[in-house]
Amino acid sequence: MNKTDKNNNIIIIGLSDMSVFILESLVSSNRNYNITLIYDKNEQDKNNISLNKFSNIINLKSESLLNTYTFNSNENSNNILTICATNDFKLNILFSALIKSSENSDNIFCYVNNSQYHDLFKKEDIVIFNPWNLPKNLSSFWK
Repeated sequence: MNKTDKNNNIIIIGLSDMSVFILESLVSSNRNYNITLIYDKNEQDKNNISLNKFSNIINLKSESLLNTYTFNSNENSNNILTICATNDFKLNILFSALIKSSENSDNIFCYVNNSQYHDLFKKEDIVIFNPWNLPKNLSSFWK
């Protein structure tokens, strides 16, 4: 899939039950999104998650998330939605902050499965969410 205009591009960073749930929801919505999933191959192997059903539908980028070029490029500047949803909430917080510092986006979502950090960011900058509290402005992308 090629990048088009800002109205279609979505990036999901990380491979977790939550990112797969969001990915499946976006794909099932039948909206014309250009979705890119950036994940660490070690995450996929460790969690035994198959991405075969998505291979012809979305862009899959397997790379070391800690050394990824994504945060050093303008790749995130053309997205309507960016979701950081690895299984490591500290990485999600770090990635969200890095992305926010490199672009001006209202739709950065950070998956944090730890209530201690729910007020870490101003809500209008980066939205922190958990499995029991999906924000309406996130679910509106597939409903």
